[in-house]
Amino acid sequence: MKARLYRATGEYRDCVDAYSLYLPYPRKDVKDGVTGIYLGCSPDKNGNLYRCTWEEWNLKDGRCDKLGRKIPIDLMPRAFRQECRRIEKLWNEALASKDFTKFDEEA
Repeated sequence: MKARLYRATGEYRDCVDAYSLYLPYPRKDVKDGVTGIYLGCSPDKNGNLYRCTWEEWNLKDGRCDKLGRKIPIDLMPRAFRQECRRIEKLWNEALASKDFTKFDEEA
């Protein structure tokens, strides 16, 4: 599954977790409206990914565009992009194996 990056708009644009890296579940695995998880994050002054919190995204919270405006990961600093792609790879491995232990430890 492809990770998607969202940038908060309005008053939340300059918050420490103004970016959300969204990792969707496959449609067949959506239960109780939970469609995926997201990491509240932002680039630090060196361009690295600064993590805030992991949360589930539930359809009762609205569509993912409530996380902000979707932006290409490739527009972010290099270190941030690399970390997003590493997390995406861990997520896909966890989905394939149905074992989230490695993802939980390393993401």
